[in-house]
Amino acid sequence: MRKAAGLIGLLLFMGVGAVGALRLWNLAGSTYDAMTFPAHIASGVTPRLAASDAYRITLDYLDRAMAEAQPGTTVAPAVEAIWAVTADQAAALDGCIPVGKGSGIVWVTKGTGTYLNLWNHAWSSTAPNLGDPQGACTGPGPAGTIVIDDTTGEILGVYPYAGPAYPHPSPQLTLAPASSSPLPPVFASPAASSPGASPLAGSPSPNASGSGG
Repeated sequence: MRKAAGLIGLLLFMGVGAVGALRLWNLAGSTYDAMTFPAHIASGVTPRLAASDAYRITLDYLDRAMAEAQPGTTVAPAVEAIWAVTADQAAALDGCIPVGKGSGIVWVTKGTGTYLNLWNHAWSSTAPNLGDPQGACTGPGPAGTIVIDDTTGEILGVYPYAGPAYPHPSPQLTLAPASSSPLPPVFASPAASSPGASPLAGSPSPNASGSGG
């Protein structure tokens, strides 16, 4: 158990150095403000939850994960992007998210924090699967993606991102670019993603500046 905790601490420490570069990459060409976070709603999607709910659920999870991490290895949580999409569309936002999940509405958040992936979820596991033998989708890492069920508020999947050395698989779906400001790319290698365009059709949510937490 102590050996496993030490490994988690080492991986988080290695990943923290990539956070600065990751944020610069994510923020390039995007319109962020220190007091707001972007929330985009896919065309034809009418979510039950507000963006601030997805924000709060994400931070609650990261707070619990941070409490489980070794002292000195934690990363302060920060939500950097939020989408409301259909379950099928979610796979276009991160290659770790499984395809073919139906027409239900989900929230997808990306950010930095202590993404430990300590618990199994409906869409994700704590152990690598056949499609991810290197464990790039299971972490741990100082950044990541979380998928939330809009109906129940339940977390469906957690996908830590350990840095450019462990890129997430490229998404198997491509959606129309948004007509609004560009959004951050998925956590794939830079060559496999397009930082200047959103993979998702939609418009900014009026809840984009919700506080939550």
